[in-house]
Amino acid sequence: GATLDGPASAIAVVTGFVAAQLDNTELDDGSFSDPRFQFSGLYSTDDVLQVVDKRFRQHDGYYHWAFTRLALFEYEEAFRGNGASPVKMPWEQVSFDETVEHIYPQNPSGTGLAYWSEHVPMDGRSNRNGKLGDALKNALGNLLLLSRGDNSSASNHAYTDKLPLFRNNTYSSTEVAQHFDHWNALTIAVRSVAMLRFIERRWGIELSATPADLGSYLPLCFGSQHEAVVSGKAGRK
Repeated sequence: GATLDGPASAIAVVTGFVAAQLDNTELDDGSFSDPRFQFSGLYSTDDVLQVVDKRFRQHDGYYHWAFTRLALFEYEEAFRGNGASPVKMPWEQVSFDETVEHIYPQNPSGTGLAYWSEHVPMDGRSNRNGKLGDALKNALGNLLLLSRGDNSSASNHAYTDKLPLFRNNTYSSTEVAQHFDHWNALTIAVRSVAMLRFIERRWGIELSATPADLGSYLPLCFGSQHEAVVSGKAGRK
């Protein structure tokens, strides 16, 4: 029923429709916050938490999730600023298999094993079936866009050995190198929360009912394993 007078108005209507699908709200008088669309939005903070928790129970977490690909790209673009700086990671190059780096490696081994054993000391009983390790490895904050060649080079190395690759690669990898001298469960949590807060701002959604309490984001960081991480089962409490 919309009246369209050209492409701009058509785009505005579609944009409004997508936004209404997300968060259109029925008011007390029976009308809707966007009266053009007579339906309530489908977005639910509780549903998001359930999806995240299910993904961690299946071991994947944020890895291989289409939304993560978009979030990592948008996070990279945010560090690029107003667009005046060159693109370092084009959208079509964002690939889980080729350009998404696990900072804490999927399979710590070789020369990096001693570093990761020290900085992410896993409690064996808490890591039955590898779920605690997977929660850390596949947390949003542990995933980083890195050029194809350097992603392959980083592999299972210690974080301190990866730092030179991070410093002059993507904008988001440079940000990691500037802020973190070492990598452990705490830094994964810190970066995960920062990225979740970015997602809230970027898409105008609410992931926590108590955003002032940063700890309220931890179930979204690690799924059902968040209590084990908090209690120090993978290092520092």
